[in-house]
Amino acid sequence: MSLKKFALLLLVPSMVLAACTALETDETTIWYVDTTGDDDNSCTEASSPCLTIAEAYGRANDDDQIIIAAGTYNEIARFEGDYIFSHIGFDLLVTGAGQGETIIDLGNMYGGFYVDGAGHLLLTDLTVQNSGGYIAGGCVNLINIGIAELKNVALTGCLTSGIANGRTSRIDLINVTIAESRGVPGYYGGGNGILNRGIAIIQGGEISGNAANGVYNSSALEMDGTLIQGNSSLGISNSGEATLSDMTIQNNGGLSGIKLVDGSSLSLTDSLVSANDGFGIEMRGETTRAIIHDTTISDHRFAGVWIEAGVLTLDGATIQNNGIEIYAGLQVDGGLVEVRNSHITQNHYGGIYNRPEGEVNLFETVMDENEGDSYGAFFNEGTANISTSLIANNIGEAAAAIDNRGDMTITNSTVSGNDQVGIIASGNLSLNYVTITGNEQGISLPGLSVDPANILFTNILVVKNIGGECNTTNPDIPDPRLAGVNIATSPGCAFPMTVSDEEIMLAELADNGGPTMTHALLVGSPAIDAASNTCPTSDQRLIPRPFGPACDVGAYETGAVTPLSLEATATPDSEIIVTVIQDARCRVGPDFIYPDYDFFEPGQTTTVLGRSADSNWYYVQALSFSGKCFIGRAVLQFDVEPEILLALPVIQPPPTPTPTLDPDESYDVTETPEPPKPTACPTLINKPGSCK
Repeated sequence: MSLKKFALLLLVPSMVLAACTALETDETTIWYVDTTGDDDNSCTEASSPCLTIAEAYGRANDDDQIIIAAGTYNEIARFEGDYIFSHIGFDLLVTGAGQGETIIDLGNMYGGFYVDGAGHLLLTDLTVQNSGGYIAGGCVNLINIGIAELKNVALTGCLTSGIANGRTSRIDLINVTIAESRGVPGYYGGGNGILNRGIAIIQGGEISGNAANGVYNSSALEMDGTLIQGNSSLGISNSGEATLSDMTIQNNGGLSGIKLVDGSSLSLTDSLVSANDGFGIEMRGETTRAIIHDTTISDHRFAGVWIEAGVLTLDGATIQNNGIEIYAGLQVDGGLVEVRNSHITQNHYGGIYNRPEGEVNLFETVMDENEGDSYGAFFNEGTANISTSLIANNIGEAAAAIDNRGDMTITNSTVSGNDQVGIIASGNLSLNYVTITGNEQGISLPGLSVDPANILFTNILVVKNIGGECNTTNPDIPDPRLAGVNIATSPGCAFPMTVSDEEIMLAELADNGGPTMTHALLVGSPAIDAASNTCPTSDQRLIPRPFGPACDVGAYETGAVTPLSLEATATPDSEIIVTVIQDARCRVGPDFIYPDYDFFEPGQTTTVLGRSADSNWYYVQALSFSGKCFIGRAVLQFDVEPEILLALPVIQPPPTPTPTLDPDESYDVTETPEPPKPTACPTLINKPGSCK
């Protein structure tokens, strides 16, 4: 349930007021308080203020305002543990001279603000400190359907918690600091910055140095731009629904920066989770859900992310320098994990460890510079699918960059430059259009218990590895099944096609476009147009394939021009006009399989607006229609330097059309089927772009 919907269930229309604005009424009275005042004064003028806040509050009625001048106010309640502002059941605005200027000191004996019933408290520009008494929320406490809005407020040294928000209450905080809350042994809520059991909406501010959690949430929490640091326990303990953005959660002392328990959900965007004393993010429970987007999780003693069960989506995440003492950067003990467009790097006990109960699906992701004596970049005992990803330059004493002891499929990916064996498989393994190069060794099949029928290599490139390509010729090791055309540069793989290191003509790892770096095939490589069997619709760079009569072997599809690893040295500063030199079709997409959109005759000119990723098609203004279309490079004459063309924007192609099959055409039923697709996102977390 969204926070807005939840709020509507709690609030009657007459209570809905504009956030952090003065309460509008024809009968508002302003009460003034000053350290130079007297409680016998009228208190209704700045020149005749009250001395104590308690006196002004005793005179206040619905919709009134209390203005407190700069100074420190040592307030006394009716009895120890009572609140100075007790049982606020009406609308009240309390304003100070500034955070740190107006200070309400409760002397470690009294509570601050207690909002109940239909009370609505607006608190701005002051500090409340040193609350006392055995009370659930030392500085601010809400119950029933109370509402509190705080802006530019500091709550420090509060007993049990800075704010305690009841199950049917709501807090809205803007630029609020909550620090050094103190716990009471054996008392519920001891030492949390915020104890939220209702609705909490927080913008900016800081929650730090509290004796327990920064935030304990069991209901509905929204936070944007808040710093949570240095709390003795967790940064955020969540058993409810949390939506967080632009957060910094660091240096908290519990086992996790963020902990999720069964039944909870988390959306975390554009944030930093760093150097918490344990895990970065901890997930427990089969019904737990988390979506983490464009967030860095780094520098933890244990895993950056640890998932026991549930569903986790990482999109645009960086997991870096975790596992300083133990655990991989991403530790999957169970549950379903999708990692997309992310970077897993420099973790100390491996990049990903997927245990038997886990499933990990990896797309468009780089895993590099991870190290470990036992676990390499990806240690798999469960189910794993890797697609359009790069596993490169991982180091350490681990046996392999990828150690598969479960079920793994790798498609359109590169394993390169690892200081270990590229891939060890003692479990079921399917490699499809994979490039394996520059590793200590290419592929190793230990032959422990794997059925050779469950090892399948299809159109893979295993070349130029330092200690050889494969150990599959060992008579004690079962031979894998082969499909398509597999190419090696040494006889160890027992592939039908073996060429020399020089003949394979494979370029160094470079930025050739797409989400990860790749090894380009240079013109003349025997891997070009050599693949057979099923051809994926795109290569590792997400560029459509095949280009030509057949797919290229390995992860990279070569076009007819220089690969895009050449960087443009200039940008178009004026319109580029091109001349068509022969009859030409202008198509909906950059390939012959797309339908026609327009037609050009020799001598006609048009404006160039972009190019395909391989620069073999150019995106131009149509002549007969107002739209745009792709036309092949071979029929175009340019009057600009090649580097200017390279600076044109790359236009993403539309979806590949589905061909119409001839019912009379025969098919080879022995062809290798497409690799299994990753498990779809469960409905609870599915959203556009999250799962494919």
